[in-house]
Amino acid sequence: SDAPGTTAGETAALGTTAGATDALGTSAATPTPAENSTTTPAEKIPQVVSFSPARVYADGGHTVTIYVTDFPDVQAASEVSAVATAADGTQLTFAVVSIAKNAAGVTTVVLTTTAGAAGKANVVIYTSAMKTRPSIILDLVAVPAGAPNVTLFAPSIGECRAG
Repeated sequence: SDAPGTTAGETAALGTTAGATDALGTSAATPTPAENSTTTPAEKIPQVVSFSPARVYADGGHTVTIYVTDFPDVQAASEVSAVATAADGTQLTFAVVSIAKNAAGVTTVVLTTTAGAAGKANVVIYTSAMKTRPSIILDLVAVPAGAPNVTLFAPSIGECRAG
């Protein structure tokens, strides 16, 4: 029978199977074979939880730490790759320094940047076995040239007391 409050046509349009209801009487969507063609039920899709810092200088040599859930188990950092597409379209390879998974299943990937064009860079981390590859947008900032220009210094007057 149809899901409560729906007709046969509405049930078909919603993509549910007739009679597919849970304990509360609500219908459950049934995925089509096309939706399952790229992933298997056992495959988990890695997701970036956070990363830091979000902005580094574009001259390279800066450490970025990325936290990812459902990342495949690996034995060494050499099994993980990090590739970035810089703002000008050039491909950059970042060195993966370390990788570790905590008890909660969150993988920490530490990488070192290489020099690239200033602007937003799309950084992808992956292993050879991964179908879905998590990515971040890293802001590569041009290294300032010349002396800094200090526009505000506060407080400009202060007391110094002994004691």
